[in-house]
Amino acid sequence: MESTTFAGVGTILCRDARRYRILAHLAEGRHGPICTVGDAYGKKCVAKCFRATKSDAAVFRREASALEALRHPNIVYLFDTVSHESGNWLILEACNMNLGGWLKQVGRDAARHFPAIASGMLQALDYVHRRGFLHGDV
Repeated sequence: MESTTFAGVGTILCRDARRYRILAHLAEGRHGPICTVGDAYGKKCVAKCFRATKSDAAVFRREASALEALRHPNIVYLFDTVSHESGNWLILEACNMNLGGWLKQVGRDAARHFPAIASGMLQALDYVHRRGFLHGDV
């Protein structure tokens, strides 16, 4: 059965004793909302929802399994997975900004950081490929 329930700001997502409160709606992803959540200790994370449909459930299982298997300093960390009436949620490490935002902030000085940035990206991509995964955004 497909769910149209939106887990709005203030909703508690929980698994066992772990609780995450939705703090803000960030965007609408392909499979559902992407939100900022806070855990019981005040740590901010990102929660990515996969709506409660059969096709989204299969994508959720694949993505959760892949992120669980891929532990690398240059890959976003999966903290937890939560089932809720609105769908299945990945609780992920929050990044302060994306590369484009960082490049704008640094400005003209960004070029000197390119070798380190490229090295980190290539290390992560090599790690992903050596484990038999392909990254869809590359």
